[in-house]
Amino acid sequence: MKMRATSLRIFLKVILLNVTILYSSYLFSAVHLIAESGQSAAGFTSEYTYNNLMTPVIGSSGHVAFTGDAIGRNKLNAVWSGLPGQLKVIIKENDSVPGFPDNVFFSSALSTNTIGSRIFAMQAERIIVTESGHVGFIAELKEFGAISQDYPFGVVAYVGGKIYGILRNGDQAPGFSQEYSIRGITNLAFTDAGMVIQAVVADRNSNQSERMGIWFWNFETLELIPSPVANCSYILLSTAISSVNINQSGKVAFSSGLGGALCPSETFGIFKWDQKKTQMILAGGDPVPGMADTTFHLDLDNRGLNIFAINANILSFNDQGEISFPAILRNAANGSAKKSLWVADSSGAIKLLSLEGEFLAEDVNNTFLLPFTEASLPLIASNGLSIVPVKTDSSIAILTGAPRPSQPYANINEAGVSQLSTVLQLADQPPGFGDTWFFSAFSSIAMNKAGQFALSGTVVDADDTSIDVYGSPSSRKFGIWRGTSKSDLELVAYDGMPFFVKGEEMGLYFLIQRFVNGTAGSVITFSESQILHSSTEGGRATQLNDSGQIVFGGSFEAPGGDFRRGIFLAEGKNNQEERVFALAEQVFPDLFSPANGVNQTAEGFLFRFYPATNTYLGIKNETVFVAGERFGSGIIEVGPLENVIVFLEAQ
Repeated sequence: MKMRATSLRIFLKVILLNVTILYSSYLFSAVHLIAESGQSAAGFTSEYTYNNLMTPVIGSSGHVAFTGDAIGRNKLNAVWSGLPGQLKVIIKENDSVPGFPDNVFFSSALSTNTIGSRIFAMQAERIIVTESGHVGFIAELKEFGAISQDYPFGVVAYVGGKIYGILRNGDQAPGFSQEYSIRGITNLAFTDAGMVIQAVVADRNSNQSERMGIWFWNFETLELIPSPVANCSYILLSTAISSVNINQSGKVAFSSGLGGALCPSETFGIFKWDQKKTQMILAGGDPVPGMADTTFHLDLDNRGLNIFAINANILSFNDQGEISFPAILRNAANGSAKKSLWVADSSGAIKLLSLEGEFLAEDVNNTFLLPFTEASLPLIASNGLSIVPVKTDSSIAILTGAPRPSQPYANINEAGVSQLSTVLQLADQPPGFGDTWFFSAFSSIAMNKAGQFALSGTVVDADDTSIDVYGSPSSRKFGIWRGTSKSDLELVAYDGMPFFVKGEEMGLYFLIQRFVNGTAGSVITFSESQILHSSTEGGRATQLNDSGQIVFGGSFEAPGGDFRRGIFLAEGKNNQEERVFALAEQVFPDLFSPANGVNQTAEGFLFRFYPATNTYLGIKNETVFVAGERFGSGIIEVGPLENVIVFLEAQ
């Protein structure tokens, strides 16, 4: 084949040389290192490098955000955001925060792991990246001069290249009388439609007058969301977790206590606000449809314990206006109680998703238990299907399905065959590992609006019975998988996985933390492979986006034995074809023009024709091909899809 002396020669020759080098080790989804400790820190002078990179999140446009330190003459906390390869520092330690007083400066961004008791019940959300790349988070602030008596925290947003200080502890509470101030910011959610913020407010002269405020920020002003019940205010209940969510149309779903001196009774409810009015969807004590003498309880389980104490969010809210939530059902006649999961549709109708004691048709002796932990609450997608992790008598199962059209049980002890179907169970063979390996634990799930999910879990080799010093299987590995069902589940990342930096192979490892269970004396292990249990809808922080991309933190040993931290991006399986087209058009415009062509299909190929250069770029069976007079006669194979991406991104 004759080639002209243009970028064509580079395009084909370099890729073909690299295919044999990379392919044997590059069997999984394309995983890229997008930031690493020791690398020059974006937005700082050349002497500053990244350090302690943590809490990565992603938006559906592909924008990522993460926290860390920049180390040079001194160490400065910072937040970075942007598309991979185009990262910028959006705020750093000692920066002023427009919207806050002149004596207030940024200190650091807070995550759920660092807040402690200074913000209520460790509920505050991580950094959130919206669909278009806006960033919102709770920040720790520095105050000089007159110091507030409240902990110096505030809500900060990065929109259109500008930083906004929106609300902070000690501020006069918007919409309240003058004596009420912000006492503690508890939660936020953020989409391109705006931000919703939840905070405890209190009378400056009396700590006993605590109430809850919920505000909508429209990128300019804060609007207090009103209570739907006359003489009743939103209040902080120590027995329940208050949650906030906002979808792309600006509708807000939240849970909160309701009470006050003039309120007839104190309760906990689930609410929806549509920019005009607030609707109470459900309140504690409401009757369960079809069950005599049975009521909903949204805060306590049947032992009087706080079932949501560790949860930052008990709701899942999609762009169709549907809300999934957990509830305890109590029968007043016999005192029995069962855990349950429900969906409120866009009209407010309540539909049963799962009841404790149900079972699958194929496994009638294995009934569901609903543990109500953060990683076991359901997530709902725009197609109306939910992902539901449940505990059974003998295993852990991940189920999927829609809520029942009508509630079929006359009492809570009638639980029968579930309408949900099984996606995965413990002891299933994990994709990416041999036949002797099995899932030993599931730790968390994230889901996007198309119903694709990312799963964090642990796998063990049944043929290796050795135990480590902590009493765990020596073969144990932590990993992340992605799919829509068991049949298309793929391994994304795992302990020891090879990846490449500038052509050199390195191994990925997840940091772990171990805690001793004081009651049982056992060791509990947490891995950073445990992604946020979240949906891409509802305005919450997530590590999975709607293109299937996953961002996560990890560690690796660089050449020379230098141990480093990194932020990694796993490409979405359905996104790789589009990425090849976009990168090829960007890197080699003299071969593939005009850009942003129309995708076409023929004979199994997904391809684009470029009339200006009279060339074709196509993909079939995860292999890239080119055609056209400039490449010679016939269809020319370039190489495996993932290797082509690696090459193009390196240009």
